[in-house]
Amino acid sequence: RKYLKSLLILFLFVTIAFSLREVRAQGTDAESISVKDAKEYASILFENVINNCVDSGNWDKNTTIDSVVKLYDKDNNISAYCIELKDSVGMGQGYIVVGANENTPPIIEFSTSGDFFIQDNQKGYYFGGVDYYIQDKSNKDYFIDVVDDNNKINANNIYENNESYVEERTAYTSYSIDRCNESVVEDYIKQNESLYGSSNPPIGTIINNPFLYEDGWISVAPIDVKSYNNWYFSTSDFQGYSNHCTPTAATNLIRYWFLRNTNKYAPLIRDWQWWQIFGNMYIYMNTSDKGTYEVNCYNGLKQYLRVMGLDDSGVKWYAHFDFNDVINQINNGHAGRPFLYFVYDHKLYEEHTMLALGYMEFEYNTKQTSTKSKYSRYIRVADGWNNYPDRFVHFKIGQDASERGMITFKPILN
Repeated sequence: RKYLKSLLILFLFVTIAFSLREVRAQGTDAESISVKDAKEYASILFENVINNCVDSGNWDKNTTIDSVVKLYDKDNNISAYCIELKDSVGMGQGYIVVGANENTPPIIEFSTSGDFFIQDNQKGYYFGGVDYYIQDKSNKDYFIDVVDDNNKINANNIYENNESYVEERTAYTSYSIDRCNESVVEDYIKQNESLYGSSNPPIGTIINNPFLYEDGWISVAPIDVKSYNNWYFSTSDFQGYSNHCTPTAATNLIRYWFLRNTNKYAPLIRDWQWWQIFGNMYIYMNTSDKGTYEVNCYNGLKQYLRVMGLDDSGVKWYAHFDFNDVINQINNGHAGRPFLYFVYDHKLYEEHTMLALGYMEFEYNTKQTSTKSKYSRYIRVADGWNNYPDRFVHFKIGQDASERGMITFKPILN
């Protein structure tokens, strides 16, 4: 799990900060620190986490420093160090990112598991916040976010015109180790809370990349069912119908399972063509020009299975559900199961049925204004408007969340 230490563990931060003050005082350069100092900072943090935190992740007494990755600013000065950690057999055990000068926090962030974002053959850049970049090989004037390769920034605008960076840099500069005490930390958190609370999901537009609308999160969990990335039917693939999103989504549900293992799940389609499967779903679900009721979808899917000679008890209908139900389907420990997802009064989709194939959950340190929660959650869908599962629906924003439904399906083969 990834943490913004200065915001999450106040008592721990104060303890560490006073320890780091002693290290800083012994240094030879007040403006920058050496690799040796960075390792000592990281060691102080590490010891405090495993000794004082209930949840220290994968860290234990056998965790040691593996390597040090230098991160640079746009002028190729060292701006931060990433201290990579390993276990007794050499497996990655997270990392600690240490600021290399007084314009950055002493500890920028840390993770108690996994590997750092920068690969061994890459030169990494750090400009502030909790974002890391590599240089664009095709255009040296640009840097690419290592988490979101669609996010590029111009090297010439990093300091002068990047307002969010200037705000973060100013906040960090005003937060000096030499003035670190509990009241200063509390004031810092209150004044700069917005820097770590920026969840702004769009309303009424297609979402292809949730990372564009989330900033300052402390962890993110992108989870998809096994082998989700297939070609799926859109409503336009079935001509001569209207308001037929539900049988289209149900056809895609069957298609998913068949493509996941064409031998094992062949009984789901027998020798039928896909247009026949859709046509029968349309009939069994009593779909009309006005659409399909959820209860009819539930009964129609069960009827389809019975016609195929299969057990229909794996179909479940949730007229009301929460995100735990989503997790139980997508991330169930057995490669996951997609489900039919119904939205109502949605600002983009209106009344619509889609195939849900994954989710992305962003966690924040503080409650977000947009979601009224510390979490911002998206559902990956094959929405029936195109042929690929490359779109997301926010779980709360842009729809009447109290009027949504899900139908789940666990194939039971004879």
